[in-house]
Amino acid sequence: MNAPGKAALMLIFGFGLLFSSCRREVLVNEIPGVYKVTYSFGEETLQLKTNGEFTQTIKVSTEAGPIGANGTWTYYKGEKEIHLENRMMLHDGCGKFDPNFKLPNRGVSVLAVKNDFRGGVVIISSADGSGFDYHREEIKR
Repeated sequence: MNAPGKAALMLIFGFGLLFSSCRREVLVNEIPGVYKVTYSFGEETLQLKTNGEFTQTIKVSTEAGPIGANGTWTYYKGEKEIHLENRMMLHDGCGKFDPNFKLPNRGVSVLAVKNDFRGGVVIISSADGSGFDYHREEIKR
């Protein structure tokens, strides 16, 4: 095979790997970890623990200190969803700050789960694609 043919084959192979990693199902053992999202009005950290519990820490630019919540999470692989019981919702789902985010009786948040182009886990939190999604922090070794 000539050089241009090899280059084209490598390019096709590379795109195949890229797209297959985005479509691969996320396994439940890939979910636990620390996820972060940054907003114009603050930042949020979500730690999903292996025992099905989570800790959420929110720092809002208008608040004196961090605000926290604890709850439970369940992953539904077939639906590609994670359910977070007692999660605070810092934004309204469409990119705007929700000033009522601290109110009790938050219920269950149902969020989509997918792989990003690098094979990392992303939890989709923005209904409109505004990019307010949880990205898993890299594990430091």
